[in-house]
Order: sequence, then structure tokens, then C-alpha cells
Amino acid sequence: MYLEEHVAQIDQKVAMHDQQIEILSKGLADLTVDVRVIRHDQTEGFAQVREQLHQFNEQVDKRFEQMDKRFEQMDKRFEQLEQTQALIVKLLTDRV
Repeated sequence: MYLEEHVAQIDQKVAMHDQQIEILSKGLADLTVDVRVIRHDQTEGFAQVREQLHQFNEQVDKRFEQMDKRFEQMDKRFEQLEQTQALIVKLLTDRV
């Protein structure tokens, strides 16, 4: 009888250990999946941020190009105004 009780206790302990191993295995599997999902989300998120920054940089570059063209036009206009002013001054000084 003593031997049977001892074997029964060992069976119970083995069953409890099996349950614990099963719980730990499931928890580890869940954690592994969670970590993979988080890494995937981070990778995608960083890729999206990089793409948005790239698009923003392109927009800024285009805007600077437009501004440069506009400044060139303004410089030409000022040159024309200076030439016109110089001509008017010359005409006025010639008449006086």
C-alpha cells in the first residue's frame, strides 16, 4: 500500500509538472508571437515614417526651387527698374 501511495503521489507531481511545462510553453509561444508582431509593427512604422520624411523632403526641395525661381524673377525685375531709373535720371539731367 505504501508503494502504491508513493507511486500515486509521483504521478500527481508528474501531472502537475506537465501542466506547468504546458503553461510555460504556451506562454513562451505567446510571447514569441507578440515580440514578432511588435517588431513587424515597428519595422512597418519606421518604413512609413521614412517614406513620409522622404516625401516631405521632396516637397521642401520643390518649394525651395520655386522660391529660387521667384527670386531670380524679382532680381531681373529690379535690374529693369534700375535701368529705367538710370535712364530717367539721365534724361532729366540732360534737360537741365
